[in-house]
Amino acid sequence: MGAGGSAVLTLVEKRIFLARVVRAVISNLAADSDLWQSIKRTKNGIEFRLPDKLRAIEVDNNLASTGSEADANDSFTQLLVRCKR
Repeated sequence: MGAGGSAVLTLVEKRIFLARVVRAVISNLAADSDLWQSIKRTKNGIEFRLPDKLRAIEVDNNLASTGSEADANDSFTQLLVRCKR
């Protein structure tokens, strides 16, 4: 396991990361930010890329059970509750 303790991300951790992606301002991020999806050298300098912000919103909506996967998330949550009993 890593420094964070668990090898599994909690729902809150996932949603915090997605919120950071959506709110990120490229010009304010450090070169070593964990938000960069890729960094590559080009003939004109260095190109930094963030994950797709619209996709991050979509994933967050699904995690919040308001998106297209809400029923599947609800079924999965119910299954986990039954397994814990």
